[in-house]
Amino acid sequence: MSSHSTRVRSFLPAVLLAMTCSLAWADPDPITVSGSVSSAVDSQPVEGAMVRLLGVNQFGNANTYLDTAVTDASGSFTLTHTPADTDPFDIAIEAGAPGLAPARFDGPPEIHCFFACGFGGGLRTVSAGEQVTGIDFVLGPGATVSGQITAQIGSIGVAQARVAPALQSDEGFLRARTYSPEFQATADGDGNYQTPLGLPDGDFYFVASSPMPGPNLVTRAWPAEDCELGNCILQGNVPNQALPLAEGENALDIDFALPAGAELTIAVAPFDYDRFVWLFDPAGRSLGVWQLHASGDPAVTIDRLAGGQYYVQAGEGGWPRRDLVRKLNDGSVCPFASCDRNFTDPFVLPPGESLTLDFDLPIGGRLTLELIDASTGLSPPLAMTDAEGSSNLVVFDDSGTIVGGGILEQVEGQARLVNIEGLPAGEYYARTYNDWSWFGIGYPGYPGNEAVHAPGYSDGIHGGPACAGIDCDLAAAQKLTIVAGQTTSGVLELSTGSDLSGHVVDAATGGDFGALTVVKLVDADNNTLAATWVDSDGSFSFGGFPAGTYYLRTAMGVSPGRGTSRISLPFFDRVHGKANDCSERLCNVTLGDPIVLDGSSDQDNLLLEVNPGPVISGEVIIDGSGVTVTGGHVDVFAASGQQVGRYRIGTTGQFQTGALPPGDYLLVPFVNPAFSAIVDASNGNGRNKSSGLPAGIEVTMDDEDVVVQATIVPEFIFASTFSGTSQ
Repeated sequence: MSSHSTRVRSFLPAVLLAMTCSLAWADPDPITVSGSVSSAVDSQPVEGAMVRLLGVNQFGNANTYLDTAVTDASGSFTLTHTPADTDPFDIAIEAGAPGLAPARFDGPPEIHCFFACGFGGGLRTVSAGEQVTGIDFVLGPGATVSGQITAQIGSIGVAQARVAPALQSDEGFLRARTYSPEFQATADGDGNYQTPLGLPDGDFYFVASSPMPGPNLVTRAWPAEDCELGNCILQGNVPNQALPLAEGENALDIDFALPAGAELTIAVAPFDYDRFVWLFDPAGRSLGVWQLHASGDPAVTIDRLAGGQYYVQAGEGGWPRRDLVRKLNDGSVCPFASCDRNFTDPFVLPPGESLTLDFDLPIGGRLTLELIDASTGLSPPLAMTDAEGSSNLVVFDDSGTIVGGGILEQVEGQARLVNIEGLPAGEYYARTYNDWSWFGIGYPGYPGNEAVHAPGYSDGIHGGPACAGIDCDLAAAQKLTIVAGQTTSGVLELSTGSDLSGHVVDAATGGDFGALTVVKLVDADNNTLAATWVDSDGSFSFGGFPAGTYYLRTAMGVSPGRGTSRISLPFFDRVHGKANDCSERLCNVTLGDPIVLDGSSDQDNLLLEVNPGPVISGEVIIDGSGVTVTGGHVDVFAASGQQVGRYRIGTTGQFQTGALPPGDYLLVPFVNPAFSAIVDASNGNGRNKSSGLPAGIEVTMDDEDVVVQATIVPEFIFASTFSGTSQ
């Protein structure tokens, strides 16, 4: 009895557990949404209308397809969806039909993009198992667009070509699939097309592209704007690109003549490595990345290009060690895996033609430097963080050109600098200060992203004495010989130095200046020796530095280095010990208090008070296209001809100075050698003849901000320079 009782007690919990699991894992019941679609034109039901059930993401955008239905002869439809769990969730329902304007049920009339765009109201909350009824659409008259797509050469119709309606985004970018594929038209065998679903009234862009696979033709936005690899940038200030559609309009003869595409073949050797090819346009846009597999792909061919000026860089894939030297199309080396296109020439690929570029990437050499304390002979202690290493190795040649860099790491208690990408063979200097990102070996770098560093140590150069940041005695340093396929080893001695720390304060409020900005240590000629970032509480700290006389100042409007993001704040600069505001290179640092360091004692509690002021901001536009460039910089000169500063054009195409005093200024945009500024008195562009400065925009500042638009024009570069040559 006792044994039987035990078996019963063991069995019952197992049954209950199975029942519990069955209940826990039961699928939620599906929701159903039903209703009808009728026409406001004739009050008749619409057969063949498309109805979409959309899910809503965490940002409130209805952009997830849950189900699609097509109405029957009575105009009725039913949508179903099984949710992932039993939690309530939001949905939206949209409908479209040939010749009728699409709509979102209960959505506001200003919704202007359907089936994938996601914005607007008309959302409702539902739960698993719910039956939503009465979703009855009455669609008003919609616009229809029709025409023909032909090849520009030969005027032959392009079968299966696609025409996509699209809207311009807030950033000015347009991609061909802004509207869902159901609104896109497909051409017949003669290239004739008609949009399958009606469109609402408004200003539309239309983009035509040849089928894939298919003829090598350039994607074109109506009426004649060519788009690289199917991606268009259409700005509102370019005339005649948008097609206005009225309610119920049938827009005929919206024709496209697609130009012959240019073709670019890029061969990259050696072939027994995984290699990557990057393609850019002169405005700084990345047009794509292509991988070439080891022993399989000697080259990549890119067609459907509009033709013009381009940049190509090629290098090895993989991480963290790479053997090949990464290069740009003109042969420039790309340090820190970042090619500096601003000061190099693009190549020309004429429209409709073909060009081959041959990259023969050399096997690079490697460099390893052991770090030792000059006074003890021991490895300096490192402050370790979550980062694997900081970029504290910079390798450069006699001209100062950086050819590579590397990281600081600790292996079995020994600190060492190791380059992570192949260095070209030759003789080079190697130092610890990284002027690509502007931070030294003795302090942590970016606030909140502190890297490995050696606290309290001054920067150093191989074979030479301690450096004052970037300022090293090259005459006393020793070059290192880099040999292809080999590792060069050496020792770099470090010495402790004086640290600097303090606060940046908002002079108007007396509180800490919490915005991300930069503090620089400079010499008597205002040349930057070192820089650091101000933390969120307004504090800064950097070092160490050898004995010497220095000056301290803020940098409110410039980028610390070529590899860093643009930092521009509407504040004047301030020199330590000087009560007056100043601006960038206009600051006379010798009027401030010199900071005399002995190389061992630290300087703390340094105070810099800053005041707000007016700035110049704007964008740089390519003439005739409305395209905003996303690279390069704007040089600003005072009426005296003195350069005030160099201000980076950010990834959104905008630039901004720091605060400037009242006066006359000249803005000179520079993107790369592919462009030059336009001199046109009618739009405010001009030339400062008295100083002999280049073409730019003349701006008069008072106490208010000034917004400008700089226009640049493409320059021609002889295409055959690059044809059939090894890069």
